Formats: sequence, C-alpha cells, structure tokens
Amino acid sequence: MLPAMTTAENALYDQDALSSLIDEFLDVFRSFDRDKVMQQIMVQAPPELTGFAEVDAVLAALAEHLSLQSGLIVPSWVHEPIRRGDGIPSSFTGLANILHGHTPLAFRKRNISLRFL
Repeated sequence: MLPAMTTAENALYDQDALSSLIDEFLDVFRSFDRDKVMQQIMVQAPPELTGFAEVDAVLAALAEHLSLQSGLIVPSWVHEPIRRGDGIPSSFTGLANILHGHTPLAFRKRNISLRFL
C-alpha cells in the first residue's frame, strides 16, 4: 500500500493535505498505466480507517473510480458500510482538478461533490 492511502489519517481532514496525499498516490498509480497487476495491488488492500467518515468515503470512492476507469477488479472494501460517508454531503475542492472537472459516479453515490476551481 502506498503512502497516500496509509497516511491519510495524518491529514486529519485537512483538505489540502488530503489532496496532496491523493495527488501523490495518483502520480504513482498512473506511472503503472501499463502494469495492471501493480495497479490492482495498489487499490486492493483497504486503507486504515481515518476516523473521519468523509475522508474514508473519499478514499473508497477514489479506489472504486480508479478500478473502474482502469479496468481493474473493484476491491470489496470500497463497499463496506463504514466507507459510505454516512450520507453527509461533503465537498472536496482539491480533487476536482485531479479528476478532470467532473464528479464520477463512485463519488456521487457517496454524496461527495467535487468543487471545480
């Protein structure tokens, strides 16, 4: 598991820190575009719960979105009830640019909207 997924709890709901961690994870994930086995390994293991429902939901949404987008098997941990975000609307500005200007279904179904700068 890579730093962005294992140290998200250190972000303590700081959206800038969380966005930086996710950006780092995405850089490494995308560097393996031709190695689907490595990409699957990167999303397969669940990150530790952060104690922040919205952060845990964002990480699950990100793993699900990347899996679907890359033709990988969606890991089962993304469907755990504790990673659904408790239905509390949340908004993350930093991810909007990373995900190219739209809110993917994996995020919308967890009631996470991405603000676009």
